[in-house]
Amino acid sequence: MRVSHKGFTLIELLVVIAIIAVLAALLFPVFSAAREKARATTCLSNMRQINTALSLYVQDYDEMYPGYVERTFIPPNPEPNADTLIWTSFLLPYTRNEQIVLCPSASQTRWSGTWGGRGWVSIGYNTHFGEWFRVGSDQNTPIRVRLSQLQRPAISVVFGDGSSGDLAVAPPNDSRGYTYRGYLISNYDTRVGGCGRATVINGGGDTLSDRHSGGTNIALVDGHTKWYVTTRLLPDGAPLASGEWCMCTADHNPAGLKWLVAHQCNGD
Repeated sequence: MRVSHKGFTLIELLVVIAIIAVLAALLFPVFSAAREKARATTCLSNMRQINTALSLYVQDYDEMYPGYVERTFIPPNPEPNADTLIWTSFLLPYTRNEQIVLCPSASQTRWSGTWGGRGWVSIGYNTHFGEWFRVGSDQNTPIRVRLSQLQRPAISVVFGDGSSGDLAVAPPNDSRGYTYRGYLISNYDTRVGGCGRATVINGGGDTLSDRHSGGTNIALVDGHTKWYVTTRLLPDGAPLASGEWCMCTADHNPAGLKWLVAHQCNGD
């Protein structure tokens, strides 16, 4: 008796390949979203650990938060140079992990503990924990925050996803010309003349990144971390009270978070 050995026809093989291609196209976004969710969770965990390290630092330094740079530009102090330390170095003895200040979802990031590499750090420290404000052509007034000043720790921002990259490069979406400063975050333009103007998402300077599916991970002073839609972190444009400092616009945002940690605005 003759046994017939029948294989797949070309048409049948093409149909199977087409079905596999369709399934792959349907499942790839699901797998991609799952990977991003895992990276975002890791980023939140990193921020939580950095926040714990910051609390230990504050306890060791008489309840004073570190500035984001080793020294301010107040005479006779010189301008920072490439080797001047930034906040990542201050916390390294407590974290013992250089990678913890890098968000796994950031495409342009690497460790740096110095001023020269500050653009590459992808988890940023809230500018208002160490900013200096220009009060004249060559003078600056520094901010150094004490723990006792933080009246609303449950809503006060301390860390978040920064826009990281080469310090010498300005992001293409930022017409202001600011270069990458991933080690800092703010929700509005803190530069001279930018008072009250919302920051550019994924831009240069101390800005925010929306790399987590259109959102930003934020760590708050009381220790908890949370994902927010990035646009809800920006100033909502609500009018300020008469005589209120223009920078108080930072604290008028849909997320209800406080950015000016050392300054009391009318809503506090």
